Amino acid sequence: MVGDGPLRNTLEAQTRALGLSDSVDFVGYQPNGHRWMSRAKVVVIARSGRGSLRAGRGDGRGAVPVGTAVGAIPEFLDDRRTG
Repeated sequence: MVGDGPLRNTLEAQTRALGLSDSVDFVGYQPNGHRWMSRAKVVVIARSGRGSLRAGRGDGRGAVPVGTAVGAIPEFLDDRRTG
């Protein structure tokens, strides 16, 4: 899990409660988040805010983006076509 925010503690607690601690790493804020996304199989954007995602050349190639209909996410994810 890349990033920090008000839901981090809740997400960490849910991860522990579901027995997923061995499968999920919380690495916090990363200045080059796009590099993490380009290596991912699935990209989930839980909410927009500080540090909102901006796709650049090659970002997310080969990944399946998943997001909610908040902020600018619907502008770059076309439901069932590009995400």
